[in-house]
Amino acid sequence: MTQLEFTSKQGKQYTVKAPNPSTQFNAAYVFAFAKSGSTLLENMLVTYCQMHKLPQFSIFDVAFNQGIGTAEIAEDVRELIEQDGRIYSGFRHFPAFDLNVKNKKTVLLTRDPRDMLVSMYYSILKSHAIPKANKSLGKQRELTGMRSIDEDVLQRAKGYLNQFNRYQKMLEGSALKSYRYEDVIYKKQDWFADVLNHLGLPVNLNTVKILTKRFDIIPSTEKESEHIRQVHPGNYLKKLKPETIQQLNTILLPFLTTYGYELTPKAIIG
Repeated sequence: MTQLEFTSKQGKQYTVKAPNPSTQFNAAYVFAFAKSGSTLLENMLVTYCQMHKLPQFSIFDVAFNQGIGTAEIAEDVRELIEQDGRIYSGFRHFPAFDLNVKNKKTVLLTRDPRDMLVSMYYSILKSHAIPKANKSLGKQRELTGMRSIDEDVLQRAKGYLNQFNRYQKMLEGSALKSYRYEDVIYKKQDWFADVLNHLGLPVNLNTVKILTKRFDIIPSTEKESEHIRQVHPGNYLKKLKPETIQQLNTILLPFLTTYGYELTPKAIIG
């Protein structure tokens, strides 16, 4: 285990413990958008790596648990997370510094941004665990409670577009494989095995089956105060006003068209 001290952009120190690198594979990276199924993927990957003693590590999660916002992570961690021999996961946006992933195996999990915005609203307002040291997130919950869901998603939409643009720029040149939440959420076993294979990890199908069963949770009814609120795609059609959806379609057009999301979906699933 490697233990290092780092300093956030705001000057706050935090401690990082990373598993020793392996000589069996190069660095590989797992990226996602917040509320794209990122926690599901992270939980499955972390558990799999623990069961098979593979060196996986998330700088975002380690920092967040010590009250460091992910946007506050400074470039002093770069040398650590560019080392070969580890799987670096838990990224809900590309780091604020220019991490070099050229020619590295990368995974990106995306989702209809309109659904992600709705999910983010409920997460911040009701279900997201907020570390005591993270005053910024606590303030976000307070502000979110003062807005309607339509106001909130419009407020956050450009943030998702900015994240999309940065991913497009920074993942170019990597050995990238993208997955859409809508295509994999009902096919977790095949999807997760494919993720492992792309990252260059050994694929134990028995473990994949065990983890799929453990994490294949689909609530029978919507649970607004829980992390797994509802799973089915198209929920934004139930939650947002038509005029809000139209505005989102305009703001998020590059994101929607790049990943093949319809501007006028035919039906709600679930």
